[in-house]
Amino acid sequence: MCELLRAEIFEEFSRYRINSNCWNRSYQANLSAFERYCIEHFPEDPKLVQNMLNGWYEKRPTESRLGTKSRTQVVTTLLRYIQKRYDTSLYIPDPPKNCNVQHVPHFFSKEELSSFFSECDRQVMTAAPGEAALRALTFSVMFRTLYSTGMRTLEVRLLKPEEIDFDEGMISITETKAGRQHFVALDHDVTKMLLRYHETASRYHPNRSYFFFNMTDDKPFSGFNLRYHFDRIWKKVNSIHVIPYDLRHNYAVHNINRWIDSGIEFHDKFLYLSKSMGHTNLESTKYYYHLVPTMANIIYSCSNDDFDDIVPEVYLDEKE
Repeated sequence: MCELLRAEIFEEFSRYRINSNCWNRSYQANLSAFERYCIEHFPEDPKLVQNMLNGWYEKRPTESRLGTKSRTQVVTTLLRYIQKRYDTSLYIPDPPKNCNVQHVPHFFSKEELSSFFSECDRQVMTAAPGEAALRALTFSVMFRTLYSTGMRTLEVRLLKPEEIDFDEGMISITETKAGRQHFVALDHDVTKMLLRYHETASRYHPNRSYFFFNMTDDKPFSGFNLRYHFDRIWKKVNSIHVIPYDLRHNYAVHNINRWIDSGIEFHDKFLYLSKSMGHTNLESTKYYYHLVPTMANIIYSCSNDDFDDIVPEVYLDEKE
């Protein structure tokens, strides 16, 4: 039975994932957090043992079950890597019960969006001049970017200034969920908005590492920070529960609805939407079939087949 030294297997695993273009800062952060946990609770044991895994997979009092699943995801991938390559007794601990509960996306009305973005602008106008106003502007532009591009919250948070081509109106996304680069074409007005923000932010912080940045330490905003400020603004003008990721869902369904009458061009546009949103295959994009009431009629009119014969049930399993 192979006994694995943590430092060696962690280095081997991360190198393999980097070379496979399936690695990002979020994965590295979670693996580093697991290593710190092992050092703190098992200071005398340099090996990877089952008790470390069991403790790491326990749900923390301050996190949701989905949060536990997200935190442990990279370690699950590590264990699958180990099981395929080594003779090991290590196994993946059972996840907390009901980890697969899905968030039901909210689709915004024009009134909800108008009130939300008006509140974003009000906070910019009423903030103290300088850093406070820039911070309010940062969140206002971040949320408009999520709404206008369909980018993941992770991708917006980790976006770098050099990844935006203002002349071509294009974003090159490198920090992605799956570690695969993809591109987002920008509307002319969105390009102008991002350029104005970039010029304003650059006057205060010309050498910032991230396009949207935490001004206290030049690091990207955390997922918690993004959601906190979204909730803070949203709840001032709306009462229904939503999350920032709903802006991405809204983008997809809004585009599909606009293409309803485009005939055969719909297929090309749907493929473009899939690529633009960074889906690794069309199965992920098919999730939105079930959120557009008239989609079944479109498919039937194109193929004369029933909706469920063509589009299998697809469940959302997408996070930052």
